[in-house]
Amino acid sequence: MRERDAEILKAVGDLIRDCRKKKITQEQLGRAADVSYEHVNHIENYRRMPSLEVIARLGRALGYERPSAFLACDRSGVL
Repeated sequence: MRERDAEILKAVGDLIRDCRKKKITQEQLGRAADVSYEHVNHIENYRRMPSLEVIARLGRALGYERPSAFLACDRSGVL
């Protein structure tokens, strides 16, 4: 995996974990976004890169209407 890809994978996983932990469990987020909680776990633990569609669904499930608003919450500055 290229270094930049690894940075993005980590930033996405951290963003989802940070936003989710304040509100709901992985299982609840998965149900709300129509993805398995295992998939959420893999994303948060840097084992799987979600598609843009999944990022949008996860963001909506966490209360962000637009994916850009969700991605803007990234603290690392990578996204």
